[in-house]
Amino acid sequence: MSLKNLLTICTLILPILLLGCKKDKCPQFSNDDVWACYNEKTWDSLQIKNTLIGEWKWACINCSSISEMVDDNRFDGLTIDFNSNNSLEVKEDGQTTQTSTWKVVYGNLGFFRIDVSPAVDQLDGIILLCDDRLEFQLSQIDLCDNHFIRKD
Repeated sequence: MSLKNLLTICTLILPILLLGCKKDKCPQFSNDDVWACYNEKTWDSLQIKNTLIGEWKWACINCSSISEMVDDNRFDGLTIDFNSNNSLEVKEDGQTTQTSTWKVVYGNLGFFRIDVSPAVDQLDGIILLCDDRLEFQLSQIDLCDNHFIRKD
């Protein structure tokens, strides 16, 4: 085998090996598990609202088609505090950086989402709730899913 052929083979195999070793960015948020857990209940907008009320800590982000371009830790320290009066506070490292209003709405694909004004990028997508986990999912349209964990 010539050196040129060997280099060609290595060039083709190396990216496959590196992608195969890629770690799961959100191990506590298996899509199958979150979907199954969410579907154990029959949700309505009031149940979604009442479950969202409280403080949620951003945990991780998964992006379906642009995962290599996303900084996994870019929102570390971000929390969202959903209030019962339909206001919310976005906090970074404990400091309020934005206040918005929010409302649960029946969204596309037969799932719930929230309208937020002014918008908060991490809260875009369909809502999946499971115990102390919250996902705003946009992977169904090849964008990112933002995952949160309820703060104690």
